Amino acid sequence: LLASTAELAVVVDGSRSFAGSARPADRVRVSAPAPRFYEEAEFRLMEVRADLPDDAADGEWIGLLYASRAGAALLREGLDEIMASPAGRTAGMETLLNWLAARAPVQVLYVHGDWIDIDRLADLGRALLVQDLHAG
Repeated sequence: LLASTAELAVVVDGSRSFAGSARPADRVRVSAPAPRFYEEAEFRLMEVRADLPDDAADGEWIGLLYASRAGAALLREGLDEIMASPAGRTAGMETLLNWLAARAPVQVLYVHGDWIDIDRLADLGRALLVQDLHAG
């Protein structure tokens, strides 16, 4: 992610592990699905929606966003505009990512699993347990 030359980039899990489950996920539609094998293709974020149907979602945003200096300026502009709107105080990252994707190319870097979604303290405990299991 840090090696990206894009102004904006996100990391998306292309394994689609959310498919067929009721697990909440930051589902994304990308310019193309995740490749089966590594390839040097460019992928672009098209849309982020928690309610994207399984067959329309190419993966799940894992919460990582990179912004270059120019990308950070666009990010600040988006935050200012969204926060000034009536729904700004309740808007989430989905709103910001969609705002960005509508105005600039947002590069998608695909991964396939091997990450843990940490939203609550219980998630952090689960992540630490997994780390301990892998360590020894």
